[in-house]
Amino acid sequence: MTRRVTRQGFFDGLEIASDARFRDYLNRFDVIYLDMTGVIGETSIEDMIPYIQRNVTRELMEQYPKWKAAEGFVATLANAAAAAGNKFIMIIDEWDAPIREAKNRPDNETVVRWIFFQRPGGCL
Repeated sequence: MTRRVTRQGFFDGLEIASDARFRDYLNRFDVIYLDMTGVIGETSIEDMIPYIQRNVTRELMEQYPKWKAAEGFVATLANAAAAAGNKFIMIIDEWDAPIREAKNRPDNETVVRWIFFQRPGGCL
């Protein structure tokens, strides 16, 4: 999780960099960044969602030591935003990797759980 873009030129060549409001919002929000290929490399496809919940919660607790986690993940994120006094931006890179990984499985439960996890308030 980070707030500052430290790599110079990170947004160069991207459409967002040409938006008139781009500089106004740069580094104003904490970012939760997930690379799903990395997550899948660290845990099983079945444990992917609990793994994300555990690790994001742990990082939030490290960043905001006085903040307390809630029972549910959506409430946890809402409490963290309140503690930070700001909204979070969540970037999920390779969001479709779990779907690709689960394509040869006999059931669709993993795919359905992943899609519902990404919906607002859709944590299972």
